[in-house]
Amino acid sequence: FAARAAGARRVAVASVHLGAGTGHELLERVSGADVVTAPVGRDARLVGALLDRYREARCAVDVPMEPAVVLGATGGPGPTALTPVV
Repeated sequence: FAARAAGARRVAVASVHLGAGTGHELLERVSGADVVTAPVGRDARLVGALLDRYREARCAVDVPMEPAVVLGATGGPGPTALTPVV
């Protein structure tokens, strides 16, 4: 809405939603944008960035870890994550 108020004739919104659903549909309906990008989904770059941040946070508190497989961008086995040993 702010872009339109500032005089923009066309507005595009880059969605940061991970998947389709209520939040993304609401963004499409109420944003007033001409174009809304598709949800980010399971983009391998995003998965990698999240895993890096997770590893950094867990290492900072010195919690023992063991490897676990997470889904990659193709829905199959992907990068190895570290999960706390419970």
